[in-house]
Amino acid sequence: MNPLLLLLLLSATPQPTLLTPGSFHGTEVQAADGAPFLALCEGGTELRLVQLRVQQVEDPVLDREGGVPTGKEVSAPCEPLVLLRDVQGVRQGPVERAQVTLKATETASPGIGPESARIELRGGTWRLERTTLGETGFRLTLHGGPAPVVLYEVQETDDGSWEVLWAGDLNHDGGLDLVLSTSRHYNVLHFRLFLSGAEKGSVREAAVFEIMGC
Repeated sequence: MNPLLLLLLLSATPQPTLLTPGSFHGTEVQAADGAPFLALCEGGTELRLVQLRVQQVEDPVLDREGGVPTGKEVSAPCEPLVLLRDVQGVRQGPVERAQVTLKATETASPGIGPESARIELRGGTWRLERTTLGETGFRLTLHGGPAPVVLYEVQETDDGSWEVLWAGDLNHDGGLDLVLSTSRHYNVLHFRLFLSGAEKGSVREAAVFEIMGC
């Protein structure tokens, strides 16, 4: 295929979007008010088509007093866990949520959060394990498929952290899908969507939402 044509096709393909409710810096949210999104509602057991609500609000960090507000507040009718758009294979309707059992950290180590998470879905069992890298880094590895899969890795952190926000089957293929939060710095947070792939047991990162504090 002509490289220029391929570039045009790629640029025209909608990029998967992951959002969470809350207030953010204006540049962190590109979605428009009223845009259609799939909201993960009812405690994470249903994907519901909603109209996104995006309001201009004061950014307490960046805005000057009396100036034009540049912050954005994101919300949706059902108080969703996350909001998704243009994510391949994900559609509205009921979804199955997995049972997650966390193992607390027994000793001080990099990566604030649990030492591991046991995830059970439709008779299958996975283990998401945190291991130390260097003095302050950590790695998250998912076990349970044909081979271990590294979902996240950071060599150095400043109060880095991680959390399982949701686990289950979003795309109805019988595999495990995940929503995680990870942080390499106490002031930077990433929400990450992982979807099961075409190969049984495989997992791929499908979308990321990055936010910053003050």
